[in-house]
Amino acid sequence: MSNNLPIDAYAALIDFCDCFISSDTGGLHIASSYKLNEHNKALKNKTAIFSIFGATPANIYSYDSYRQNFLKSSQDALSRSYVSDSPCKNITCINKAAKKCKTIRCFYGINTKEIVSDIKNYLDLNA
Repeated sequence: MSNNLPIDAYAALIDFCDCFISSDTGGLHIASSYKLNEHNKALKNKTAIFSIFGATPANIYSYDSYRQNFLKSSQDALSRSYVSDSPCKNITCINKAAKKCKTIRCFYGINTKEIVSDIKNYLDLNA
């Protein structure tokens, strides 16, 4: 997210996207939110959400259309969450300033081929 782009413009720009790929960031939550214009008319709200989580707890911060105990996106589109097999999910993984890992393993076990395949399949089905 740019420091120079107002948040409403950023949200509208995301609304033009067919899909949004992100880790746990403010952008993910903006993409997943329901969007209205300045006249309270709904925008497209059909952006698919693909989120990739390392050590932070995905079931608290992420969106998934199929998994129980995950948030549901406010978009009229698929949301998927990919969660790592990080061996050290602890409080320092959430508080990045306290992180002192010698070897960063936050995204250990993420299957990038699965993510790419899922995104391609979604785009092909919704072209």
